[in-house]
Order: sequence, then structure tokens, then C-alpha cells
Amino acid sequence: MKKFYLFFIIFLIQNLVIGQNNYFNSLTEAIAHPDDVEILDLSYNNLEAFPDAVYDFKNLKSLNLSNNYIYSLPDDIGLMKNLELLILNNNNIQSIPGSIVNLSKLKTLSLAGNNLNSLPSNFSKLAQLKDLSLANNRFNNIPPSIFSLISLEKLDFSNNNLTNISNSISKLKNLQFLYLSNNKFEEFPEILFSLPNLVFLSIDNNKLTIIKSDKKFQKLAYLYLSNNQLSDISGICNSKTIKYLYLSNNKLYKLPTEFFNLSNLEILDLSSNQFVTLNPELSKLNNLKELNLCNNKIYDIPKEFDNFAKLEKIGLTNNTMLDIPKFLSKYLIY
Repeated sequence: MKKFYLFFIIFLIQNLVIGQNNYFNSLTEAIAHPDDVEILDLSYNNLEAFPDAVYDFKNLKSLNLSNNYIYSLPDDIGLMKNLELLILNNNNIQSIPGSIVNLSKLKTLSLAGNNLNSLPSNFSKLAQLKDLSLANNRFNNIPPSIFSLISLEKLDFSNNNLTNISNSISKLKNLQFLYLSNNKFEEFPEILFSLPNLVFLSIDNNKLTIIKSDKKFQKLAYLYLSNNQLSDISGICNSKTIKYLYLSNNKLYKLPTEFFNLSNLEILDLSSNQFVTLNPELSKLNNLKELNLCNNKIYDIPKEFDNFAKLEKIGLTNNTMLDIPKFLSKYLIY
């Protein structure tokens, strides 16, 4: 999942860079050609302060100051009127000035890996913002101002201290990607079902025990629930759009009858759970391409597993069966 997120950021940067000659990764060279600078990458430059020289680059659209030692942002940050992408990951920033809302063209803002626990109250004025990352900070809740950012398509709050989510998140009608991994959720936030365009949800590495609901996701394709304490997942079984479902390292020992409604599943990870036997109806998941059953207590495989329509790979390592049935030999076994 981290690779998926990194790919998303790199993709955005590359789309700004490709086809342009106005990319600089040296502040000295940029200062020598201030009118040419549209993309400036000063990551890993051991900067201890925000470089004031950037205000001279009137055409600056993309600024990357990641992996430095910057601890504060100046009020003048709002002067970069043409900025569309701002990446400040892995610094030591503790607060955001309200003047950041003057970046009226900003579409991508990444502040992952800092020491933030709040945002300015006027943050909602960043009306063009589509991609916001506040991962690896110290938030106890999602600031209310975020729920007014109706253009948001991607929101990353992984690696914080969240325990619940306000119902106001339902205002984010355009949200497609939501990252909530490595927080402190004990209950699945049922309000998430109300997000009509959500395609990707990661809420792995939390403390979830059950998911029960009669609601369903409209477009969700990727669902990450690994590394929780789940024993009941019946609440996701109405969401037939799910294609990639990751449930490793939970406390599952059986699948609910409704589970087999998930007819669009292509990848199913049930590794590191407590399965002893398997339901033969799994073979009716006609779109399934990979099934990971490693690290369970399975002693026998139903003969119906010979009938998967599209299965290519099946993980069986570290179970209790003595021999792998011959009818599985047509699949790649790991």
C-alpha cells in the first residue's frame, strides 16, 4: 500500500515535469533564472529554514521541500500565487500559518511526517485542493475545516491517533482515496459507506473487532483491513464492487454466508488468521485470481477448489495439511 501511495505522488510530479524545461533542483541555478522556474525540487538539501528566495519565482507551480529540517512556515508562504503542488514531507513543522489559504491554485499539499496536530481554522478556503496528506503527524481527530474541501479526491491520515471520524466527512462527495492505516480505531466508521465515489480505503493496522452494517459502498474496489482483530466482517459483504480485499492477520475462523456475494473479488488475502476448514462456496467467486491462505490451521482443501474459473495463484504455506491435493497443481502454489 505504501508503494501505491508513493506511486501516486510520483505520478503527479512526473506529470508536471514531463514536457517542460523549467525544472530546477538547485537553488543557485534557480536564482540565476527566476522567470524560468516552474518546478523546484529542493528535497534532501539540509535546509533549516524555508528559503525566502522562492518568492522571486513568479511562475513557480511545484515546490518540493521534503526531507529537510524546516520547523516553521513563514506567513509570506501565501505569496506564491501560482503554486499548484507543495510537498513538505519529513520536516519538523509544528504549525501551518493561516496565510496558506492564499495559495488559491493549490491542488496537492503533502505535509506527511511532521509534528502537526491542528490546522488553521480558515484551511477550508483552499477550494481547489484535491490531494491532501497529513500522514505521520499527531492528529487526534480530522480537523473540521477539511470537511469543507469539497474538491478533495485523496486524503491521507495514516499514522496518527484517530479513534473516530465525524459524520461531516460525508460532505466529501468527490473523495476517491482515503488512508486511515495505523490509527486507533476500535469501531469501523460506518459513515464511510456514505462516500459515493470512494474507490480505495485502507484502515489496516488498527484495533477493529467487527464490521456489521446493512449499508454498502457504491464504488469501492480496494479495501485494506489487515492487522486488526476482526472476527466478523459481515458488514462489508453488501459491497459487490470490491475487487481487492486484504484481511491478513486478524481473528477470522469462518466467512459469513453473505461473503460469497462479493462476486467481483480478484485478490483475496486471508493469511495469518484462524481458519481450520474452508467453505466450498469460495470456488463460486468466478473472478478470483489469487487466494492467499498462508499461515492458518487448514488441514484439508475442498474438492470444489478444482472449479475456480480464473484462479491463478493460491497460498498454502504454513498450514497443517500433510499433502497438497493434486487437483490444485494447475494453480501456482506458494
